[in-house]
Amino acid sequence: MIISVYLPLLAGCLLAWLGPRAARRLSPPAATRLLAGCAVFSAAATAGTLILLCVGGLINAFSTAPHSAGGLPVRDPVPWPTGVAAAVVLAVMAVRLVRAVRREWRMLGALRDLVSGCGEGLMVLDDPRPYAYAVPVGHGTIVVSTAMMATLSPAERRALLAHEQAHLDHGHHGYGVAVAAAVAFNPLLGGIRRELKLQIERWADESAAQQVTRPVTARSLARAALAAVTAPAAALAYANSNIRERLAALADTPAPSRWDAVVPAAVISLAATATLLDASRACFRILELVSQ
Repeated sequence: MIISVYLPLLAGCLLAWLGPRAARRLSPPAATRLLAGCAVFSAAATAGTLILLCVGGLINAFSTAPHSAGGLPVRDPVPWPTGVAAAVVLAVMAVRLVRAVRREWRMLGALRDLVSGCGEGLMVLDDPRPYAYAVPVGHGTIVVSTAMMATLSPAERRALLAHEQAHLDHGHHGYGVAVAAAVAFNPLLGGIRRELKLQIERWADESAAQQVTRPVTARSLARAALAAVTAPAAALAYANSNIRERLAALADTPAPSRWDAVVPAAVISLAATATLLDASRACFRILELVSQ
């Protein structure tokens, strides 16, 4: 079991490296879904590997059964120090995951209090600081300051509002939460999280460009970026990240997705699933043998 159980862990690391590179060859919606899938699968594969190593190490530490029982050999018993190390790592990652979920919940609670009583989906705050962001609470609310509204022309305001509405319509916050939880469990997925932020913003940019024009959307983004202040971390802010890459993308015609880029990730995921199932079957068989 010990050989096959390590392969999903390796696959998770490969997906963490491969996912952002494959995403650059897809449209923003496809890239966002690919990155979220890679992150969640990698975190699940990591958890599965650690759990099986824990179980295998405990069996090897406390069982007096021989490495062969009932005529069937127990394959590759997990050394008990490896099981203990896996248990420690699993506990640390679980604590990180709980903290990340609690932090996200607190920030959403603060945003919920801010937009409570706003029934129109748009809240304009009288504030000299320019900002704009989407609050993914309830049916969703767009929060814009009067300073940001004054910074932009009417057409540029439409681009801003279309961008933020796209965040709400397409559930972008859910992708962000899923990847944030995966990264909290497996810090090696940080590259996927950074790329996801870019692709989510590009998705909203493209949605806005379809409603106004690409030049107007780019001009709106540039003006907002020069003036904007930092928005709350849980909110989907208009001009707080990846400005240069987004402006470069808006300057070009959208390229079609190259789905061949997804093939390596799909092959790795299938292979990791098969090896994890094989390791799980071996673990269950060991449990049956030592319980006899």
